[in-house]
Amino acid sequence: MSSTLPSVSLVFRTLLAMLLLQTNCLAQMVIARGYQPFGVPDSVASGPVLETVLVRSSGECASRALLYNSLGFNLQRTADASGQRSCQPTNTVPGCHSVNLEQRTGWDYYLTGRSGQNEAVTARTDGYTINTYVSDWSSYPALLATDDPHRRWGVDCNRPATQSPDRECSRYILTGIDDGDYRFDDLDYARCFTYGTELRVSEQLATKLPVEITPDQPAQECPPNHVVTALSDDNSYFGNVDWMKCALLLANWRVNYDDCMFTDPSTIGGSTTAWGGSWNTGTPQDLVYGVVGLWRTGYIYTGFKQCRLYRVA
Repeated sequence: MSSTLPSVSLVFRTLLAMLLLQTNCLAQMVIARGYQPFGVPDSVASGPVLETVLVRSSGECASRALLYNSLGFNLQRTADASGQRSCQPTNTVPGCHSVNLEQRTGWDYYLTGRSGQNEAVTARTDGYTINTYVSDWSSYPALLATDDPHRRWGVDCNRPATQSPDRECSRYILTGIDDGDYRFDDLDYARCFTYGTELRVSEQLATKLPVEITPDQPAQECPPNHVVTALSDDNSYFGNVDWMKCALLLANWRVNYDDCMFTDPSTIGGSTTAWGGSWNTGTPQDLVYGVVGLWRTGYIYTGFKQCRLYRVA
């Protein structure tokens, strides 16, 4: 008598097909929500890949990444004559000091969007305070590259630190400054925060701008969709900050320039509350804001501009 039960092989193939279908549907949803490449065009993650496979759509490539539970994927932008293009799932997250994007014509890098894609970020989540006075003068010259190989920015929200891998991966932005004497003729403390699990800024795509204003430049503001992440001075006292680093927001984060606030530090003085509370010259504690401009007139800090940040999902 013949058995009516399906073979083990058939059951396995059916379950595998269902899993692939479910994963592919999830991947298509990730792409359909308008998820965009993580970095600039013609660039991929510089780290190792898990596989290289031919696919017919970005959703199919995302499904491969989700199947591996990987963090992202490199994808060839244009299909070949057969309608296929190369796909490379990878666990590399560009934006870290040690791992960045590298140029590759015709390719893009995507995050899988597995975590934080639907994240509704309403307030800053984690932060710390930097004491600027203890900087070593010999380590922080006045002139330095935007992405200095020795991390010689005296105040760097994402300076590599063994106690915080998140700082290594460029997730923090400047949110406040303080002068302990309330005059704001020098800088004693800086505050950095991050927002949610998926905030990233670029260590490569950044601009170095002077902090002191001139008659021809009455304010010092970052380029579009850049925020301040680091400050540099030519002496360890950090009396007159010379440069600020404006880093490009990544992972679909943007600046809402219709929702900005301006503060003149010289008119309100330094912090009058505990470190855990609000600073006089700082972003709102319960809202998602970033610093887009900082400037001083001579020795006195007179400009601190902040704007609301949002994420395109």
